[in-house]
Amino acid sequence: MDRLVKVEAAELELHFRPSYRCTATFKITSLIHTMPVAVKLSTVRPSFYSFSPDAVALLPPLSSAVFTVVLLPTAEPPLVSPPDVVFVGTALAPALQRANSVALRHFFSRPALPIFRDASLPIHIIGPHALRSLLLGSGSTSSLLASIIPSCTPPELSAALLLAAGDSSGGNAVSALLSAGANPNSRRAVGGRSAIALAVSAGCAESVEVLVKAGAADRPLNEAAAVNRTDLILFLLAESDLGLDWADMADADGRTPVHAAAAEGSVDALRLCLSCGGDPERTDARGWTPLHYAAAGGHLEATSLLIKSSDFNPRLAVTRGGKWWLRRKTAFDIAVNKGHSHLFDILRPEDELIRAARCGKVAAVSASPLIDEAVLAEACLDQPVWESHGEAASAAALVNTGN
Repeated sequence: MDRLVKVEAAELELHFRPSYRCTATFKITSLIHTMPVAVKLSTVRPSFYSFSPDAVALLPPLSSAVFTVVLLPTAEPPLVSPPDVVFVGTALAPALQRANSVALRHFFSRPALPIFRDASLPIHIIGPHALRSLLLGSGSTSSLLASIIPSCTPPELSAALLLAAGDSSGGNAVSALLSAGANPNSRRAVGGRSAIALAVSAGCAESVEVLVKAGAADRPLNEAAAVNRTDLILFLLAESDLGLDWADMADADGRTPVHAAAAEGSVDALRLCLSCGGDPERTDARGWTPLHYAAAGGHLEATSLLIKSSDFNPRLAVTRGGKWWLRRKTAFDIAVNKGHSHLFDILRPEDELIRAARCGKVAAVSASPLIDEAVLAEACLDQPVWESHGEAASAAALVNTGN
C-alpha cells in the first residue's frame, strides 16, 4: 500500500498581506474502503502556521475533508528557500470510529504506530508585499522570485523593479522582473528617478545593461559621474545618440556631469568629463560651479583638477545672491563654512581683495564681489595696521562693504 489518502494539491500558495491571517485550502480524500484513516498535518516551523479546523482529523472510509493552512499575522513574510512544507501524515485507525482532537493526538503519540507520509506540500508565499520584502531583504534567490513574480500585476512588477535596480547585486532580479513585464522606464513617484538611474547609482553594470536592452530611455550620466564609473559613462554614451557636448548637458537643477563628479570627488569621471569638453566654470541654478561642489565635499584632488582646468581663476566665482542669510560665496567661503581646513590654501583667492585694501584701492574694494564673512574677518584683523600706514579709507571701505 503506497498511500492511505489523496491530496488534491501539489503545492500551496499564501497571498501575503502584512499583519493579516493568510490562508490556503486543500482537500484530503481517504483511499481506504474498510476502515477510518487518521490524518495529522505538520510543518517544520509551527510557530508561523496553524491549521483549521485542526491539525488532526479522522476520515471515515472513502470520505473527504477540507483543511486550511493559516499563516499567522506577521509584519514580514517568513520567506525561506527551499520553502516551508505542509506534511500530511496518515495512519490506519480501525479502532477509532469517533475521536476528538485529544484522542487523535494521543493516537499519533504511540511510539510503535506506523505512519505514512502521504504528501509534502510546499508553501509558496506570494503577492506584491512578499516580492517587496524579498527585494528589500538580503539573500533573495531566483527560486523565490520565480514563485512570487507570477502573482503580481505589471504595475506591481514595475514598482518592484525600482527596488531591484537600487540594489548593487540586483541584476538577476532586474532581469527576471523585466522578463515578466515590468516597465523598463519606471520612475519613482517621489523625485522621479528612473530605474536605470537607480541602477547606475548602485553601480550595478548588469542591471544597467539589461535595462538598456529592455528599452530604458534615460541616460543618467550625472549618476554615473557621481559614482566615478567611467565604464558606465562610456556604455551609456555608446548606447545613445548624445552629441559631443554630453559633458555639459544639465539636469533640472542645472547640474552637469562635471558638477556631479566634483560633488563626490570622483576624479576619474571628472577627468573624463573635462577631457570631453565639460565646462569647469559652468554654474547651476544656484550659481554653484563645480569648484563650489568640490569645496563643499572637501575633495582636494578634484579641487586641484578644476583649478588647473579653468581658463580663469575659479576661486573668484561666487554663488547667486539672495536674502541676507544667503550671501554670495566663493569656494573658499564654502570650505570655511564646512570646516575643510585642508582646502584653505588652495582655495584662498590669492588675497587679491586684501592686497587691494592694503594698497589703498578703495574703488576696487568697494566694487569687489568677494566681500564675505570669511574674507572680511581676515581683513579686519589687519585694519589697525592699514590705519597706521594711512590706508584708513581702504579699511573703512572694506568694513562698510562687508556690512
